[in-house]
Amino acid sequence: MINNISDQASSFPGTQLNQSDNFLDSLREFFAILNSSRKGELSTWDTIYLHLILAINADSDLIKNDELLAENIPSANYQFNIFFSNAFEIDVKKYLGKSEYIECGDIIVAPGKHVIVAYTDGSKTSQNTIITTIQSVTSGNKLVKRGQREAIKFTGVKIVTDGLVGGETNMMKVRVLQHAINLDYKAGLVEDGKLGSATRKALGSHYVKKGETQNMVTALEILLYLNGFDPNGVEYPGTYGNGLVTASKKKFGDDGLKVTASEFIQLL
Repeated sequence: MINNISDQASSFPGTQLNQSDNFLDSLREFFAILNSSRKGELSTWDTIYLHLILAINADSDLIKNDELLAENIPSANYQFNIFFSNAFEIDVKKYLGKSEYIECGDIIVAPGKHVIVAYTDGSKTSQNTIITTIQSVTSGNKLVKRGQREAIKFTGVKIVTDGLVGGETNMMKVRVLQHAINLDYKAGLVEDGKLGSATRKALGSHYVKKGETQNMVTALEILLYLNGFDPNGVEYPGTYGNGLVTASKKKFGDDGLKVTASEFIQLL
């Protein structure tokens, strides 16, 4: 097992791009491992650390123009948001920005993805938010875990149900959509988890709306779980009810009554 990647200064001289060639080579190497059968060599903290570094540098053209790293940006941003949004957990709205409630060592995210670490205790500290964050991240997201379990049930393909969105889960998102298209439209797609031209063509302009019952609704329910939104259950086949309306509103910012083909693509 590879341990303490964060201590390997020779591979990662810093979290910001400076020695770009060495940095990118090291980052590519570790994400190649993460997306392969060798991912067991990486500890949970290795995985978290890699995603945080990629998310912090995601706006760099060097990252965006690298095929391997670019395809991992969505999962990196997701892990970044999960890690840091849980730093204050339920107290975030009440205490955010009030330094008296911040403990020494707490991690704070400022605009522009800048990371700040508090170096003194606030006058009204009451909980160790670092421990809360570690427990939350290492146990994964409960909604994503539910989505992983439902995806296995729907497609018959097994993946790790760890609540973390990595390469395997991202492929499963596409596989869920492919399976639903095959069931509803007899498209004959190879359910390989790859969003290629055949899958896009088969999806076409199909959509689902409130009141409909079909396997594409099941796919929508599972995909929302895998994106961290709660559609209030999964049915086989699914019926587009109020749970989906609420979850779709939160995800897409519209009335939630209909999900289009382009919105399905956004969930992958």
